[in-house]
Amino acid sequence: MTAEIQMIQAVHSEDMESPPQTRESTSVSSAVASRVKLAATVFFCIAIAGFAFRVSQVRAQAETFTSPASELEVERAFSVELGTANTWVEQSISQIPGISEAQLSVRMLGAEVNGTHVTGHLATLANPLDRVSLALPPGGCGTREKTTVTAKAQKHVCKLAINAGYFNVHNGACIGNVVSQSQVIQTVPLSQGNVNFGIKDGKFYIGYFSPEEIAGFDHMVSGVVWLVRDGKNYVDQGWKEANITVQTSGDKYATNLASRTAVGFDKAGRLIIVQVDGSIAVGHNKRGMNMKVMADLLIDHGAVQAINLDGGGSSAMAQNGVLISYPSDNRPPSCDASGLYQCERPVSTILCLHEHPVGTSVPTSSGGSHIESIIIGALISLLSGAVVTFLAVRFLPFFDDDEDYDKQLSAESTPSVRTVAKKGRGGL
Repeated sequence: MTAEIQMIQAVHSEDMESPPQTRESTSVSSAVASRVKLAATVFFCIAIAGFAFRVSQVRAQAETFTSPASELEVERAFSVELGTANTWVEQSISQIPGISEAQLSVRMLGAEVNGTHVTGHLATLANPLDRVSLALPPGGCGTREKTTVTAKAQKHVCKLAINAGYFNVHNGACIGNVVSQSQVIQTVPLSQGNVNFGIKDGKFYIGYFSPEEIAGFDHMVSGVVWLVRDGKNYVDQGWKEANITVQTSGDKYATNLASRTAVGFDKAGRLIIVQVDGSIAVGHNKRGMNMKVMADLLIDHGAVQAINLDGGGSSAMAQNGVLISYPSDNRPPSCDASGLYQCERPVSTILCLHEHPVGTSVPTSSGGSHIESIIIGALISLLSGAVVTFLAVRFLPFFDDDEDYDKQLSAESTPSVRTVAKKGRGGL
């Protein structure tokens, strides 16, 4: 009986207590598993945080590029100030915060004028600050070149270009005030001048300026006839104010149908250009628009101020250096003497619109899509998380488990068991 009781106690003791080596192995495995879980958790958290941060960046950027300014902000931005003797107006150039693109839009226009279908282009530049310049041919004033050629010759590429100021048809000399790249090329007395389009200190200007007032302008070019003033058709009064002797189309220049080029801005300070295809401004079989119809067209598209630039056979529009309008000049020296062709006329100045602000470096790459940005950002985040986790496991104090393992191992463990456990740790 006593032997049976001793046997039962021995069996019970074996069930309740594992051998020392079994306990030690279990403890080591548990510690290794804990370390792996902790490392995986750190890695996962870093990766998710990086991924989420990158997604939020791309989302915020996308919202910035697609969210237009509110009408209230547009109204607040509009501020026209009259100059001395009511001769000029100014408007702060539009610059919507967070938008880096020029946001140039070029659209085809079509209209029925006197029973003839007339085509043209409407160009709007929503973010024009430092993106509009007056450019001269490579030979400067006194020489002429096609709009397409001058556009391609610019150091800062012309995303869009139009013919600009008037010129002497005999010697090619520029007519009126000319300022380019903050350099005053020429001025004329106020009594002999015409309406001007200018840029200075982040503002658009339209009006009449004396030579003394021109100092400090970044760009300026003269037109003939103030078309739109304060959002209203101003052609009748503009014609009375104009010095019409500088053009060669006669006293019916405003009422003739012809090709036209005009520049202005809306109440938010966005640039507006309208170019209309037609005929030269003299001769028979005229087609195109007269100045009153042109002014109404500008108003329909939001212009509050606009002037008429050189038109007729000079009217031209080029996009990325390629002519997109239909020029109406059919006479030498632009064209063959036969008159069978229509050709682009060389001009004295062009108005150039740039994708990137003039004076800044042009990015070598546009970057890629938002999806690609998210994927690349996520991969970088995952890689960063893996590196940080490895370094943490390897070198940070709370991952140095020599002491912890010694505490977890039974006090009765043999030295050989500790050695095996530490080797297992080093192999992670």
